Amino acid sequence: MKRSVRKPPKPTPADFLREGNASFRAGRYFLAAQAFEKARKLEPRNAAILFNLASTKERTGDIAEAAALMTQAARFKPSWPEPAGNLAMLAGAFRLESGKNLDPHGLLA
Repeated sequence: MKRSVRKPPKPTPADFLREGNASFRAGRYFLAAQAFEKARKLEPRNAAILFNLASTKERTGDIAEAAALMTQAARFKPSWPEPAGNLAMLAGAFRLESGKNLDPHGLLA
């Protein structure tokens, strides 16, 4: 008699968000970024995923990418003030090499 082997369920964006948040809280920013990138591949327009990924990029020193991700988060959820606030903090605290990756629609959100 054959037994069917069930495959484990595919991870969801929420699974990757939980994993990334746990890594972020533990100070494991590169692992957090990997988890958030996986979530982003599944839901590229999710503002929470973009915001969390931007936060990890900031912590790892990739300020230009953090700013670009924050503008995207602001664009996809303009009613959420945190991405715009963090973007303003990044712009005030760091010299951005180039604004070419910033989403002008996010800046206007």
